[in-house]
Amino acid sequence: MSRRGVLVGGGLLVGGGLLLAGCGGRERPSIESRDVGSDRDRNKRRLREILDRQTEAVKNKDEKAYLADLDSSNSDLVEHERMVFANLRQFEFAEFGYNTRRVAAHGDYTFGPVFRITQLTADESPVGAAPAETFRYRLAPKDGRLVIAEITPASPGDQKDALLSGPPADEAWNMTPLRVVQAADNVWLVGDDSVPDLEKFAAAAAAEAAIVRRLWEGRARFPGDVMYLTRDDDNYRRWFSLGKSSNFLPEISGFQTSRTGVRQNGQVYSDQRAGAAILINLKNIRDYYSGEDPRVTMHHELAHSVTAQLRATPSIISDLGSPTWAVEGFATWATGVRWPSEASRYRSQLRNGLGSFKGLPSSKDFYGAKRSLNYLLGWSVFAYIAQIKGREAAVEFYAQVIPLNDTLEPFVELPIFDGICERTLGTSAGAFLEGWQRFVRRGAGA
Repeated sequence: MSRRGVLVGGGLLVGGGLLLAGCGGRERPSIESRDVGSDRDRNKRRLREILDRQTEAVKNKDEKAYLADLDSSNSDLVEHERMVFANLRQFEFAEFGYNTRRVAAHGDYTFGPVFRITQLTADESPVGAAPAETFRYRLAPKDGRLVIAEITPASPGDQKDALLSGPPADEAWNMTPLRVVQAADNVWLVGDDSVPDLEKFAAAAAAEAAIVRRLWEGRARFPGDVMYLTRDDDNYRRWFSLGKSSNFLPEISGFQTSRTGVRQNGQVYSDQRAGAAILINLKNIRDYYSGEDPRVTMHHELAHSVTAQLRATPSIISDLGSPTWAVEGFATWATGVRWPSEASRYRSQLRNGLGSFKGLPSSKDFYGAKRSLNYLLGWSVFAYIAQIKGREAAVEFYAQVIPLNDTLEPFVELPIFDGICERTLGTSAGAFLEGWQRFVRRGAGA
């Protein structure tokens, strides 16, 4: 499933719609006065100075400096930020800092949205937009200076509050003590205290990431992969706001999540993903081999993640995303390529559960009652292409489908889909779909 970018992989695409709107029911925040002598203006400059010091503290791994500008009498705030710092210092950032270009004020001491820029070395910003999360800050005078008295993180439901309008601050590092392990040059594992054996999964994660990258070859992708592991059901729901989606399926073993970016001018950029991560609940994984082995789930989610940079908005929340049959079908097919025994199981299940076959499933109810069948139908598209044109054609077909959206369903009847079929398969969309339907009815290559 995938998210915010998306719940894809085990199953869903979750996303956060980002609207810039005013507050209702209270004093409307105002853009800061141009009067350089105003208290509001001076306080905003103090906030900027504090954030700059915290940026340097993270870069220098200096906890004392990071905590120095907090209200020391607020023990909950200090302890929470101590945890956040301990988490952040373990990650490798290509860019870290705070963007206050669009900050407004509520009174003289409360400011937002403050965007914390958190571009990992695993992320990439092809459009000048770095991954970010949104906060509202409240300052307070103490002992002759201003200190941070309150930090409020944005959630997906805060978009009507102008001081919290932006990418949600729902990264795992804001919620739970974490440990980070580098599995390979471009693969990182992140675990909570429910995964004391985090290192155990490093070799598998590195191997599966390398195999997926070879399948994807030189096409556009993010530089690395970050994989979050947990056995805690509550964290599985909380991290990346996955559990807040009405389509969240707690039994799914993994999701791929995407991160929204912010430009240097403070504009939220939601047209393309700026980063991606994988989340796996080890409790949900079946014993595919001997003992607990998450490789199948890892492979499926990595197949989502390697293509995340090409996808625009996810489909479950906004209905403006890539066709879900393609998103889930490709990841399922890639897993079957990796393990032919899995492909045999897909083929058998499809034959037994086909029933009344009406073509490709809609994105709107893909994860509904016929979810299992829909996954298999998506898989069969790529299995069919691989049989008639080879694996490279199946990958290229997906690479051309995934940047598009299926708002105007049925997507496969649009001229753009016909063009994809002509370019990658040398046939019209109609002929391709007819051949695919025969392939499915005859046992999907059995």
